[in-house]
Amino acid sequence: PILIGHSMGGLIVQKILEKNHVPKAVLLASVPPHGVFRITLELLIRHPIRFLKVLLTLSLFPIVEDTKLGSELFFSESLDKQKAIQFASKTQDESFLAFLDMLIFSLPKSDQIQTPLLVLGGEKDRFFVPWEVKRTANTYQSEMDIFQGMGHNLMLDEGWEKVAERIHTYLNGSKIDLEKRKTKHSFPKKE
Repeated sequence: PILIGHSMGGLIVQKILEKNHVPKAVLLASVPPHGVFRITLELLIRHPIRFLKVLLTLSLFPIVEDTKLGSELFFSESLDKQKAIQFASKTQDESFLAFLDMLIFSLPKSDQIQTPLLVLGGEKDRFFVPWEVKRTANTYQSEMDIFQGMGHNLMLDEGWEKVAERIHTYLNGSKIDLEKRKTKHSFPKKE
């Protein structure tokens, strides 16, 4: 298998890779190994009332319930505003406990991860800014690309095709013996 994780899904990929090895993995605008402290502090400062509501309700939804703010957080300015608002309107709540894990309680043990990684980010990502993407890539000594003009939701933003092409190129860059991949992986087999 090949693992690809976006945002919180990137944290899940990192946690899986602590104990399992796969041929390759991709972190797409991923929670960095050092967690979400920076963006949490920024949201607290820039949107204190919304953040208070987050704490009182134990829900992250107050941050994105306003589709205008949601579209600003998730997408670049180059994406059509109506399309960004339409995408943002589909945003759902995230687990507050998962947020606490991303903040401090269950950060990846990066020294245990041996899988080759591709780390991708957006230049205009408001959640995980380029220096955090670079820090993630440095932590894993991995390949990295920052996509100019793109926001957090790289797979939906204007120019998503470039991101898909980069992932495709990475996954096909070195020949992986398909028979080995089918028979020699470290995931437990289902009984």
